Amino acid sequence: MLSKEQKIEKLGEFIKRDKFSEEAWNQRGLLPSSDEMSQELNAFFNTTAQKLIKNIEKNSASKTLQKTFNSQLATLENDDFDTEENEFVCDLLYELASLVEVEISEDLNKWLYGSTLDTISYLQEMFESQKKWK
Repeated sequence: MLSKEQKIEKLGEFIKRDKFSEEAWNQRGLLPSSDEMSQELNAFFNTTAQKLIKNIEKNSASKTLQKTFNSQLATLENDDFDTEENEFVCDLLYELASLVEVEISEDLNKWLYGSTLDTISYLQEMFESQKKWK
């Protein structure tokens, strides 16, 4: 478990990084998105990280940090991005959540695939757990 100071330091490093550089796209085997899109996404992630830093400085609980992720995620329309951009966004949000030790996998799945798939996954898990009890 990271200390408050370590989390803030890691978030600061995250903010400084050009998350959507041409090199970052190439590492994923993708053609870079437009400069405008990359700048907007960088700004989104930097704002999210800055909000997390403020919450951590206030000694906020994990639930508050998760709410920060969810409110920020709600500002992004996944229809505004292509599939590769959506996956890139989710990977970076997951990385950011890992830095502050918050679990947001279900929220990311819901954003990426929609609540229908989330419901199907939930029902599948429920039926599988009932099979174990028989």
